[in-house]
Amino acid sequence: MQNSRRFTIVGALALLLLASACNYTKHLGKGQFLYEKPKVDVKSTGNVTKTQRKALSDDLPTLLRPAPNASILGWKYKLWIYYLAGTPKKNKGLRHWLKYKVGEPPVLASTAIATKNREVLQNRLANKGYFFDTVILNSDIKKKTWTDHYTAEVTQPYTYRSIRYPGATTVAGGARKDSVPGGGKTDTLALGPGDTLVADIGKLARRSFLKKGGQYDLDVVKAERTRIDDRLKQKGFYYFGPDYLMLDADTTVGNRQIDATLRLIPTTPEKARDIYRIHDVVVFADYDINTDTSDRKDLVNFQGYKILDTAHMFRPVMFSRNLVFKPGDVYNRNDHNLSLNRLITLGVYKFVKARFEETDTAGPHQLNAFYYLTPMPKKSIQFQVTGLTRSDNTTGGQVSVTWKNRNLFRGAELLTVGVSAGLDEQFLGAGQQVSTRTFGANAD
Repeated sequence: MQNSRRFTIVGALALLLLASACNYTKHLGKGQFLYEKPKVDVKSTGNVTKTQRKALSDDLPTLLRPAPNASILGWKYKLWIYYLAGTPKKNKGLRHWLKYKVGEPPVLASTAIATKNREVLQNRLANKGYFFDTVILNSDIKKKTWTDHYTAEVTQPYTYRSIRYPGATTVAGGARKDSVPGGGKTDTLALGPGDTLVADIGKLARRSFLKKGGQYDLDVVKAERTRIDDRLKQKGFYYFGPDYLMLDADTTVGNRQIDATLRLIPTTPEKARDIYRIHDVVVFADYDINTDTSDRKDLVNFQGYKILDTAHMFRPVMFSRNLVFKPGDVYNRNDHNLSLNRLITLGVYKFVKARFEETDTAGPHQLNAFYYLTPMPKKSIQFQVTGLTRSDNTTGGQVSVTWKNRNLFRGAELLTVGVSAGLDEQFLGAGQQVSTRTFGANAD
């Protein structure tokens, strides 16, 4: 009986505390409203699949800002702590910590926030192919709280009827054709420095992320531009970038379809249209911030590489084995990354950096490659002490020493020598114990 009465008292106190805690709005000033979690509904008409509707329902709420005050089962506990702490008199102490580290100030609503969120949702619909659909906003304001309701009214998204690449006679996702719907001719540029670029872009249409009949999606368009940029970087177009590509979408063809044309923007610079080759490969083998990289009198020429290694730390053949670029090679992003990975995995360098610089001393479209390599200390020693206890009354420990030479024969060879010693004691009871001693050595 007493236990039941105690539970009743505790429950009543908990409810009283929760009721007082939920009255957050009494602290708000005139014209201030507490921002409640907004609601987003997707209403579809026409040929919108369940998958498309669900994708919008999952995506759109994640775009709304700001996040409302954190809550558990409707209790805004951080806001409650914020008000409970009151006004701290000092910039430190328990009250200051509770208010500003644990607590959370009220998130206030406004017309500007609601309008901005509606614009964001509207923009996302357009980015997903719902070009002329709309988002309706209704705000529910009562008792100093503000809840926004967004309704996205969508119909069938736009899909690709045709996709045309510059310089290509292949429409992505379709058969070969020399014209596009409506009688337009294949998009080409006048012969000139960019002619090779246009042709190479056209060859990439076959594996395009943009598919005939597929839904328009700006994220996929961006991914396709990045894919093309990556492929062109492998062909020597060092100064090209994805921002030089634009997708024109003609939505006037009817049936919520698009005739899309990928093209180079008119302001694409000439250097972005050119293939670049490697002229000099210069290696600073012992680089630090004080190294004078302008003084090239001590450069050693080895198999086409120019190497500055005044301390003679490494044999030149080590660089010719690991650097993929050679003078005269066409620039290739994969070779660029492969060279860096090889140098890093050698384990002898603390920092590895590459820089490419255009040079006109050896003719047009030439790059000098510079590698800045900061070595680790050649030799190091490491001590390690470990202890152990087991459930079978065994205790013990081990001491190990490891010595490393990271450049034994000046070719980035790694020699590791280690020795270790350990002692384990197992207590069997009645004054008996077993001792185990271990010794070890290894060299790699």
